[in-house]
Amino acid sequence: VVELLLLASQDTTQQETRKLSQKEASHWRLSEGVLGGPELLGELSSSSPGPYQAPRAEKAEVLAEGGDWIREVLQNLSGIQRKSKGKGRLSQQVYHQSSEFAALYVARPKSTVHLILAPKRSIRREDVSGGDASMVQRLDLYARHLAEHLGAQMPKLRFTAGLRARQGTCKQLHAHFLSTDLSAPCLEDLQVRHVRDFTGKGSFLPLDEFAKLTSNSSVPQEGPIEQALKCHRCGHRFGDAIRQLALHLQRCEAAPPETFEAKVQAKVKAGVSDLASSIVPARHCQSADVARLEEMGFGACGKETLRDVLLEAEGSLERAVEFLTAQ
Repeated sequence: VVELLLLASQDTTQQETRKLSQKEASHWRLSEGVLGGPELLGELSSSSPGPYQAPRAEKAEVLAEGGDWIREVLQNLSGIQRKSKGKGRLSQQVYHQSSEFAALYVARPKSTVHLILAPKRSIRREDVSGGDASMVQRLDLYARHLAEHLGAQMPKLRFTAGLRARQGTCKQLHAHFLSTDLSAPCLEDLQVRHVRDFTGKGSFLPLDEFAKLTSNSSVPQEGPIEQALKCHRCGHRFGDAIRQLALHLQRCEAAPPETFEAKVQAKVKAGVSDLASSIVPARHCQSADVARLEEMGFGACGKETLRDVLLEAEGSLERAVEFLTAQ
């Protein structure tokens, strides 16, 4: 009986290892096209994130000159000694770090999980140029690594990472990494501008899209602002009643917005041959991206299938690779 139990345990462990390896394989495929990507994943493989345990607001608050608390924490990590004017030690702000990036807790989180991801070197958002595209791509890989591990800890949550179109007081380049439930632990911390920042059309730019804009030296543009507040999960409208919306988000049982992979799989199961379904203009799918997927070993799928997957991925090569690897 003991031997049978041991065998069953080993089989379960092997299944979990194979599942994890599938996810890791997609990350490694993505990293191959990023300068310094394989080296970053190699470093991260020996430094797994721990449990998400955000410090209490009164201990996490950091007051800095000019209001840039992110740079204050990063300078402390780099060895530049500064006296913190905030409450608590700066080290409490750090959830995880690599040699190049840091994931910092937010004093007033706007969702169940809310982190700030930033490069350790001092660089302002407005100073990012085409030469920094590979760094932004590595930051995207870092976000995916965190999402994988936090997803294992909290399997009911989905995660996103990107830049707000609206810039706050922090000038250091940074991205917001947060769970898509937008359920703030403290109701008062979720304000109207935050809801629009993370759910408004054109207000939140995913990291992979920002990397593309960076490589083309383009500037992200903020989309039109929708005045009426609504739940991004179930669509219920709240006018300008932000507190009622915040309460609703803590109780809403509707699933967060469907992921790209889920949409594609649903269409495949439904027998839809044209995955694009005219949702995304054809200009997003360039022949160079199809050729790149073929070079990465997906040529057996056929050009038409690769084109459709790229269209459904809204031109994102990274999301296309993730889906194709999982099949």
